[in-house]
Amino acid sequence: MATDSILTISDLSLMFGGLTVIDSLNINVKRGSRAAIIGPNGAGKTTLFNLLTGVYSPTSGSIVLNDQEIGDVPLSKRVHAGIGRTFQNLRLMKHLTVLENVMLGQHHRATTAAMFVPLVSWFNKTAIDEALKAIHSVGLQGEANRLAEGLSYGMQKRVELARALVTKPKLLLLDEPAAGLNTAERTELLKALKSAIGREVTILLIEHDLNFIGELCDHIVVLHFGRKIADGTLEEVRGSRSVVEAYLGNGRRTREAGCAA
Repeated sequence: MATDSILTISDLSLMFGGLTVIDSLNINVKRGSRAAIIGPNGAGKTTLFNLLTGVYSPTSGSIVLNDQEIGDVPLSKRVHAGIGRTFQNLRLMKHLTVLENVMLGQHHRATTAAMFVPLVSWFNKTAIDEALKAIHSVGLQGEANRLAEGLSYGMQKRVELARALVTKPKLLLLDEPAAGLNTAERTELLKALKSAIGREVTILLIEHDLNFIGELCDHIVVLHFGRKIADGTLEEVRGSRSVVEAYLGNGRRTREAGCAA
């Protein structure tokens, strides 16, 4: 029986050599929610995403997605488990069209033999229609045949969002989606997120823009040096003394962030 939680992280830890990057982390994300992970640089935010997507394997603890333990599921299989992801740094193929970039998100459905024919021949009409639907849902109708390199930065962000959506994720991870966007681009992205993603898809994002978070998210988790120091609404975490000290310092010497991100 499915629970109210789509993601349960229990006592999760990751060590690189002698450095603890994620430290006994416990997070619960409700199904259909819009949650955010925030924290100072070096808090372990992107490292957590890399654990969720299988880039890293945890030293200890568990990751349960949709009532299934996925800690040992290889990176190549996480999309089948229901995880979609966008990246802080765009990972588009600039020489391909918008449609072709979005279709790359369907690679997990393609056969080995399909890799030796042109990209648009990989899939049937249904798959192409699904890619076009994702493109339209993020406000890029009419742009399907444009090369990605000819698009503005904000539009490229939305192409990456469409590519993640076409994987049909249950949990969508967004790594700093508003980073580098101007006010108009930020507004368009926020509109796309609200209109294109129904409550059947849970959103978990990393973001520094608290105004962006406030307009989208209903649950905030604050990390500091790999540990959770606050958990609640934006108003609740803003009022936390631990959060204020983590961002502004408390007069004591802080340790190096190391390789956590």
